[in-house]
Amino acid sequence: MIRIRHPQGTATLRLAELPSLGALQARIAELTGIAAAEQELRTGYPPRPVPLSSLPPATAVSDAPLSLSAGSQLVVSQASAGSSSSSRPVTPRAAAVPSTPAPAAAAAPAARAMAPPLVPKPKAAPPFARTAAPAPATPTPAAPRRAPQDAEVHREVDGSELTLRIVPDDNSCLFNAVAGLQLGGLGEEKCAQLREIVCSAIVASPHEYSEVMLGMAPETYCKRMRQPATWGGAIELAILAQHFATELIAVDVGSGVVHTFGEGQGFEERAWLVYSGIHYDFLALLPHPTAPLEFGTTRFPSLPAGLGLEDGDELRTAVLDIVAELRARHYYTDTATFALRCGQCRTPLKGEKDATKHAKETGHTQFVEYDA
Repeated sequence: MIRIRHPQGTATLRLAELPSLGALQARIAELTGIAAAEQELRTGYPPRPVPLSSLPPATAVSDAPLSLSAGSQLVVSQASAGSSSSSRPVTPRAAAVPSTPAPAAAAAPAARAMAPPLVPKPKAAPPFARTAAPAPATPTPAAPRRAPQDAEVHREVDGSELTLRIVPDDNSCLFNAVAGLQLGGLGEEKCAQLREIVCSAIVASPHEYSEVMLGMAPETYCKRMRQPATWGGAIELAILAQHFATELIAVDVGSGVVHTFGEGQGFEERAWLVYSGIHYDFLALLPHPTAPLEFGTTRFPSLPAGLGLEDGDELRTAVLDIVAELRARHYYTDTATFALRCGQCRTPLKGEKDATKHAKETGHTQFVEYDA
């Protein structure tokens, strides 16, 4: 099996059904609607263009420079209008209409220890948070994080640039970050798709996702989770890691702690998120820092158990270097001491501890961060 990443999503293909490059491109055309003559293919790590103009259609997919084998990933994009495509001329064929990705099958993750419930915040939940609630309609402005420009933070990895991709502060930052990693782009539609995957998994496993675990009735949790103003946390990351069969690794900027969701489940790929205390961004390996996502990669081979920095994990080293730079720039919020105000009664509070106590005493669940 090989994985295909294309503008409409992802797909897997059986190598046994792809005897030649021509057969591969025909199958890609059926999946994506991109004619063979307009296809741009990239493979390897980091992804590099396949010189299609120099390869005859009869080239075996296992031959260099394609060299596809079980577990390989192929990035497919469409040549821009007016640009010179690297594809060779081919006999025109009917292009298939791009298909809408099939609804995700509900797959519940393995049981995982979670920290006690935390009070929801207006933008995002920390990787270990367990509850979710809508944000206030008119949050008080606050800017405790000094956000760097998107391409300002990057590190070279094997000739490409591992780059911080910043997502909007819109209460869906976790879902946008995962969409960037797994779906090749951001947006409300992709976030809604991921929220539905989460709710499907919860409904499919009522014993695992009980009221005790969720902190509220599952139907209430799902109703809130489908709302764009509701943030996600550890439950959502664990479910999405299982759904995509990818380790989702969230690195906390303030503490440097690495939270791995899907760890020990035999997943062959990993992807990296950066967590600033109230917000998620993600990391992508690109030809240059400002390149579009489709020209790079966001998922990387997982390491065998027990391997780490001392074994030459260049990618992890670059990730931790980026996080260290963000920490030096104070790109994080200390959730133990940051200033909050109850969005319902306007009571000033300090940190999650005060907010949790206030929520238990009053039943209020809407909190806004502000500059004290």
